[in-house]
Amino acid sequence: MLYQFNIMRMAHPKDSGTMQSFLSKVDAINRLATESNGFIWRPTDDSDPVIQSRLGSDTLVNLSAWESVDALYGFVFNPRHRAVMSNKDRWFEHTGKANAVLWFENTHTPA
Repeated sequence: MLYQFNIMRMAHPKDSGTMQSFLSKVDAINRLATESNGFIWRPTDDSDPVIQSRLGSDTLVNLSAWESVDALYGFVFNPRHRAVMSNKDRWFEHTGKANAVLWFENTHTPA
């Protein structure tokens, strides 16, 4: 199983028209993910108080689990996802730091 986590700092207040133009697309993108081949899981409650208290209310995070790199790749490069994320510079700050991580969980038990 492959996990992905990304973290983005919003460039505008969450209630601004600019951020709302992104946030209005999140449900459709999440639906696309859950309907994608190889999708396993993602949290469905985005209001985690720990994230807000530690990272700040101007931070958005995303966590999901996939069957493989190819499955995640298929979602990330899906034309509908790419169309939204091609505008990410409008919505998110460039921090000069890595904003994503991938890791594998070995789900096979040795014999």
